[in-house]
Amino acid sequence: MFCVHAAGANVLIYRPLSRHLGNDQPVFALQAQGLDGQTSPLTNVEEMAAVYIREIRAVQPQGPYFLLGASFGGLVIYEMAQQLLAQGHEVALLAMLNTNCPVYTLAKRMRCHLGHLMEQGPRLYFSETGKALKRRLTGQISKENNGAGTNGAPDPEIQKLLVKDSGVDEALVRTVAAILSAEEQYRPAQHEYSGKITLFWARDAAADYEDNRLGWRRMAAGFDLHVVPGTHTSMREEPYVAELAKKLKACLENANQETRN
Repeated sequence: MFCVHAAGANVLIYRPLSRHLGNDQPVFALQAQGLDGQTSPLTNVEEMAAVYIREIRAVQPQGPYFLLGASFGGLVIYEMAQQLLAQGHEVALLAMLNTNCPVYTLAKRMRCHLGHLMEQGPRLYFSETGKALKRRLTGQISKENNGAGTNGAPDPEIQKLLVKDSGVDEALVRTVAAILSAEEQYRPAQHEYSGKITLFWARDAAADYEDNRLGWRRMAAGFDLHVVPGTHTSMREEPYVAELAKKLKACLENANQETRN
């Protein structure tokens, strides 16, 4: 199974899940380009998908492919699945963890990702680069909200998320900025995926994140929904990750069985 990073850019978020899946289930994870401070971050979802396909095919040249993406990572694996199918490869599983549907508004998608970043607590320090990112996101969300809040500023919940700073990591700031830019621009070229989307939705996410389950149902020929305990982030962490892993194992087994048939 190949996992793609979320908006936080690194792949340590998948460590608890991989442990629960066990040694019999190989798990590879793709970290965002740019975190090393040497390479340039990728700035659009389509390019990310193409690069990551080359990476996974270096490990597994032929399908069927099993793909998993948390939050923003779900958008990337959706695009990867479309590109893989166009190249004649089989995608056995396309599984998302609380991924915002790309047909939703920018304000809704940015709320989700800002909340994700701050709930996860990445070591983001808003230096000059980070402050510019903060201003850009504030302006975009404010514009899409048609001036919600005082004097056109974003609502208090968004402001609270934007000012929570911690740590210093210029490469991380630049990489996350590129990811959010890619999120902002992404519009699927082909709106209906010919396969099935498997969506894992956090039971306690509704208070802070947009419930877009029906949006994904309209984006694919097939749709499978699993509600799991936890929030947008804690669904992947102890103790809730055990239930996620249990349901994901069943999906992997079913997908394996279908490919054999």
